[in-house]
Amino acid sequence: MVTVADILKFDSFQGVTVIAGEAGVTNELSWASFSMLHTASQVLSNGDLCVLAKYHPAPKNLVDDFTVFFKTAKKKNVAAVMISFSAGYIPYLPRKAKDLADQYRIPVLEVPFEKKYAQMYKDVLGYCMKSNRQEGDAGEVVRLLVSDHSSDIAAGIYRMQNLGVNVNGNFQVAVIRATSDGGKPDATAPISRGLLDSISEKIRVLYERHFASRMLAVYDEQIVLTLSLDSDHEFIETETFARQILNSITTFETEGVRFHLGISSVFASLTEYREAYLQAIRAIQVENIRWNQDPVMLFDNIGIAQILLEMPDPECLRRFYDHHLGRLRDHDEANGGILLDTLRCFCACNFTVDKTAELLYIHKNTLRYRIHRIEEILGISFSSMAQIANIITCIEIEKILHIL
Repeated sequence: MVTVADILKFDSFQGVTVIAGEAGVTNELSWASFSMLHTASQVLSNGDLCVLAKYHPAPKNLVDDFTVFFKTAKKKNVAAVMISFSAGYIPYLPRKAKDLADQYRIPVLEVPFEKKYAQMYKDVLGYCMKSNRQEGDAGEVVRLLVSDHSSDIAAGIYRMQNLGVNVNGNFQVAVIRATSDGGKPDATAPISRGLLDSISEKIRVLYERHFASRMLAVYDEQIVLTLSLDSDHEFIETETFARQILNSITTFETEGVRFHLGISSVFASLTEYREAYLQAIRAIQVENIRWNQDPVMLFDNIGIAQILLEMPDPECLRRFYDHHLGRLRDHDEANGGILLDTLRCFCACNFTVDKTAELLYIHKNTLRYRIHRIEEILGISFSSMAQIANIITCIEIEKILHIL
């Protein structure tokens, strides 16, 4: 990892001096960004070397603007600030700003006005890219994009563009995560960083072959793929590509641990990245508690669960479930029964007797008896499409309530 002290040794940084915040020269850098003094909150993020651009407001506002700037820099965990001073650029560093830089341990690097920024900026970015794996940079981009703060999202889009990813077209987000304990949605299996790196390298070959503009990140013990869709062909191939990925990494699976991949809908703006990311995770969670699990899950294919996930009050889902399936649940709890499990499987098999009996390892007549008992307890008939629709909705509500 490159530090502020490291870049001060570069040839291009000769003549640059630290005029405040010297205690922070050990701060680690991950990127470099240009910012206006009064618009820093829209750009800055963790580990930035902030290059301050020309100051436009009247000099009488300089103290207040610098005060706000350094408080923002502290909040954003900026590593250092680089400034040129002149009457027509930034006239001086106010005493209060210098005190804040010292207090927050944010080094202020004074650059001789005649010195060109371009080579310095290029050297910092180049060193950061060599010192940090691209997945690490991309992981920071994902962290910013899934934030609910507009300033973080703007910074994430800016950084993504610097990684060479198309930020203007349609995109999808795919998430790969490992699950344990039968694939329950709350049983995410931890993956070591070393294993994540190995999996990432395995995926990269396929990834680069399919998508000209893409971003692969390791974030929150998951692999997050951003698929920039430059053509209809790429959209059509997304699911096929996802299955190829999972097939390529099955050798990394261990006993009791399986990989699953969720894919979001197609979105038009990166300001919606958080929603796309959550969709990919929801797709995994919903499919992991269904019969006949498919390791590749598309949010667009989870059916009525899409609508149920948007319900603002889970209590209304519980009331609906209790009204239509509560008696069967209570019967099983009181008698140690398995009728509710039978009903779940019957629904998953599209209400076909032969397939359900095969999955449950029971005789078809045994299944028919159970179905008759379910109809008796619930007061329904499986010949009624309206009542079947209510049952299917309740089975989906069960899954959603496990997630919410």
